[in-house]
Amino acid sequence: MAAGTASVTIEELLTCSLCLELFREPKTLTCLHSFCKECLNEITKTANKYDSIACPLCRDETAIPQSSIEGLPTNFFIKNLLEVAELKSKNESLLCSNCEDGLKAMVRCIECDEFFCQMCLNAHNRLKTYEEHKVVDLKNLLSPTTSKEFHPAMKCADHDLACRFYCRTCNVLICRDCTVVDHPLATHSVANLKDVAEQCRERSLEAMGKAEKHIAHVKQVQHSCREKKEKLKTSVDTITAKLNEKKEHLIQQFIQTIEGRSSEMISQLEELMLDKAEQNERDEGQLESDLKRMGNYVLFMRNLLANGNDDEMMNMYDHLVRYVNDISGRNPFWLDDNNEATPTVSLQSDAGDDVVDSSLGHLVTTCLGELVIPTLQADHFELVEERGKVFDVGKNVEIIIQSSNRRRGPPSPPDLNLFQAKALTPKQTVIQAKLQLRDDGSISVHFTSYIPGRHRLAVQVEGNSLRGSPRTLEVNGEPDYSVDTTLLQKLPTDKFEGCLNEVRVTVRIDLVGNIYILTVPVLRVFDADFNNLYIFDLFNVMTKPWIFTVNSEGRIIVSDTGSHKLFVFKTDGTFLHEIGSEGTGRGELETPLGVTTDSYDNIAVCDAGNHRIQLFNPDTSFKCSFGDEQDGKMMYPVSIQFNSQGQIIVAESSLWFSNFPPLTGPPGGFDAANAVECVKVFSRDGQVLQKFGEPGEGRGQFWAPITVVVDHWDHIWVSDFTYGSIQVFDGKGNLKGVFASEEKDKGAGWLSTMAAASNGAVLYMSAPL
Repeated sequence: MAAGTASVTIEELLTCSLCLELFREPKTLTCLHSFCKECLNEITKTANKYDSIACPLCRDETAIPQSSIEGLPTNFFIKNLLEVAELKSKNESLLCSNCEDGLKAMVRCIECDEFFCQMCLNAHNRLKTYEEHKVVDLKNLLSPTTSKEFHPAMKCADHDLACRFYCRTCNVLICRDCTVVDHPLATHSVANLKDVAEQCRERSLEAMGKAEKHIAHVKQVQHSCREKKEKLKTSVDTITAKLNEKKEHLIQQFIQTIEGRSSEMISQLEELMLDKAEQNERDEGQLESDLKRMGNYVLFMRNLLANGNDDEMMNMYDHLVRYVNDISGRNPFWLDDNNEATPTVSLQSDAGDDVVDSSLGHLVTTCLGELVIPTLQADHFELVEERGKVFDVGKNVEIIIQSSNRRRGPPSPPDLNLFQAKALTPKQTVIQAKLQLRDDGSISVHFTSYIPGRHRLAVQVEGNSLRGSPRTLEVNGEPDYSVDTTLLQKLPTDKFEGCLNEVRVTVRIDLVGNIYILTVPVLRVFDADFNNLYIFDLFNVMTKPWIFTVNSEGRIIVSDTGSHKLFVFKTDGTFLHEIGSEGTGRGELETPLGVTTDSYDNIAVCDAGNHRIQLFNPDTSFKCSFGDEQDGKMMYPVSIQFNSQGQIIVAESSLWFSNFPPLTGPPGGFDAANAVECVKVFSRDGQVLQKFGEPGEGRGQFWAPITVVVDHWDHIWVSDFTYGSIQVFDGKGNLKGVFASEEKDKGAGWLSTMAAASNGAVLYMSAPL
């Protein structure tokens, strides 16, 4: 069992924590706590607030739909458990619901939702219409391992049939008739419920593991905070005791002077204790809140995975994934052990008891010693901002640092080189904020984010946190791809002078904003301010490096078209290991091109020479492959990315294959009339969910789409090699915007490399081929 979570009994799970009775119409809030519908209605009436409701347990706010409390999600998991519990209590007295003979029920048909005696069961089984119905023996009702089989199937609201299918295109449970009427198989990707539920259970287990790791880290940081608090208290207690001992020794001769001086020194210590204790209490409060949120998620998931059926799992799946991504993004990076030195206090060396001096004050100071409290630059400043202010996506977020009156004033003007500011986004990426000195001596901290949600801004001076740091900021809105040209930003090539003398350039950006640039064969790593961190030559290990990616741990994975392998390096260039070998079998590669990783560090690669996509686990073992001849045509994969749902986006180009030895184009040579120039969206198991694009020069058309990038909104950015344009599509292939290349007038052959920045924007760089 993970730290910070605990199991509950079925009885506790079925009891409303407000009325302390069994649930009646359980409704679920966004924090995953459930309550009776009537209990929630009473809360809204009492508070006279009908647009949102605060959870009675964790105080998280949940927006109330226009249809009132009735519109909140029904917890079918708990609702079905209640029904099973009622069946258990009536097991011996249940009668056949299909006849009037008063015979004892022996089984229950899940599809018919009826209890049958033995005679009615025999009649039921003789009909071909019912031969695939699921019939469960009531003897298994008391077994904890099979009781969830009694949960009734969810019914389609439109056709009143059991939902046995899942539409991947619309992300919704559907019935048999829906596959003909509303979700036809010709245009929708429909899968059997059991098959897709098993895949989602695997992803849920991965997400739960991620949550449990987060809990362990938070508890470790929480333990560190408590150690700092205890260390400070011990230091203060020691100094206070020493002062009192010296005071008693001199009290008869210098009672008034010593009392005044010692009181002043103790007051300074108490002020220091109060100052740091306040910050420590804020940090512990945030940690406790994060622990409760993540613990509630793990507890809910453990019970759902153990006791819920496929219907209940899929009903809550999207909501659960969004919730864990949100709370996992509240990483306590501002509390890492190396962030802030623990303040210490000390006395000067003891003086002898026989010191005599004409100055009484000097004698007292000499005997007691000077109280030395380290002065931290961070104590001179504090963050200030308008409480409750909401910032817009893509607009400047500005917070002011001003002088704190609780300590002696800072040097004027403050040295900006001593400050560091960074913002943690809901996607767990770090934005390096900029600082600017204002005319009034205060400091402006500003950054731009295209990612909506809660951001945590942390500001430090010489490694120590300012008062009021970290600060929670809310960024709301959605960018307009048709007019907001700031979404696409060109990397300043003047920052990389001497680095871009090679024709093929690849750019990637990691979670903390570091910039990686590959100009074959040299790979350089810069920080967010374009300071050079590392540089290394890939030819020391590889023969023909092509494209690379960076995973969540900072590992660099490079595809090599010469040795037909992937190579893995540390950020500083230390070679770690290889992935794959030349060949056509499972895990073997032939001219690998595009490579990428998802949030769990699974690896996907365009196995171009074998005309397929291959996936590897985070430990680099083979996972699966797909491709070959999708849609009756040979696959020509060039570039690849994951979106936030774990779907795989692949750019294909038969024109590129025809002009890039040793790849082979279409049989018989390139034919513009039958060219494959498109983007496809695949499920994890290789099913085609979306396909868009065709050969051409117009909007939504391509000639060699060689780079794809997926942004925070899961929009797909595609750069066209031949015409130099960059086009943006939503997840279903609808065109959202077109950005023409500044170099287009220089002729065909301008390659645009793109990368998703840590603030949600897309950066690009053009280079001639």
